[in-house]
Amino acid sequence: EKKIRFLIEKFITAARLENRVIQIRKADTDLKETVARAVFQVYKKAEEKHIFIEICQEGKRPVLVPHDRNWICEGIYNLLDNSIKYSPRDSRITVLLRKNEMFTEIRVDDEGCGIREGEENRIFQMFCRGENVNGEEGYGMGLFITREIVKKHDGFMKVRRRERGLSMSVYLPEGTKGMSEK
Repeated sequence: EKKIRFLIEKFITAARLENRVIQIRKADTDLKETVARAVFQVYKKAEEKHIFIEICQEGKRPVLVPHDRNWICEGIYNLLDNSIKYSPRDSRITVLLRKNEMFTEIRVDDEGCGIREGEENRIFQMFCRGENVNGEEGYGMGLFITREIVKKHDGFMKVRRRERGLSMSVYLPEGTKGMSEK
């Protein structure tokens, strides 16, 4: 029953995001705090597998980026949840915050099973799961929802295969000048 309720909630969230029912309310807040909130939400799961999560930031100043804290937190939570699910015990997940003139990148690197070549775009489709999932539970909705959230922020996502694991990046635009209201 819990699984069905969870699945229905995710499905409704995805449908609302796609149909623009959900409003994104951006505020200039510290992205590191938003990321820390997401890490806090997955901390227990990570601890159970002895997975160490580290947040790194280029530069010392607060990473102020216009974003909806609740929705970006949900998106980063989905990325971290996947990383924990598909990573071995006693591994490490690194979350890097990096800013340039146009975008701020939130990159989640893990040491998990990764994805096969050619799956880079497919994994963002609803109900799609990579072929390396090794019987782990999941519904293939987290990345779809995260990408919808990021799109609503006028951002984009990139996935890179690593020698060991996966690198998922969220790019959020610096300002709102000339941005379309969604």
